[in-house]
Amino acid sequence: MNYYVDENKDENGKKLSIIVFACIGTFIVALGIVVYMLISSYNSFVDARADVEKAQTDVETMMQRRLELIPDHVGVVKSTRIVAENSLLQRLQRCKKRQMSAFCHPKF
Repeated sequence: MNYYVDENKDENGKKLSIIVFACIGTFIVALGIVVYMLISSYNSFVDARADVEKAQTDVETMMQRRLELIPDHVGVVKSTRIVAENSLLQRLQRCKKRQMSAFCHPKF
């Protein structure tokens, strides 16, 4: 039996274990960076989806307000048109009366 301990084998083993631990540590750090990037990109997608939903809600609200205002605008236009038509009709009736009185009552 040879109980002789070779110091080179012991140092090589320590170097090998340090290299293995360094590789494992590097892999863990790289994996952590990838996981962080995935989580942050997922969060940005969730934020973008929330922004799109908010924009759609704003558009729907604006369209609903416009839809509710249409009857008011129609009423204003109708009342304005009726007033204008009544005024025109009254003027036409006055002109017709004057014209009829001129034909019915000749001044010669």
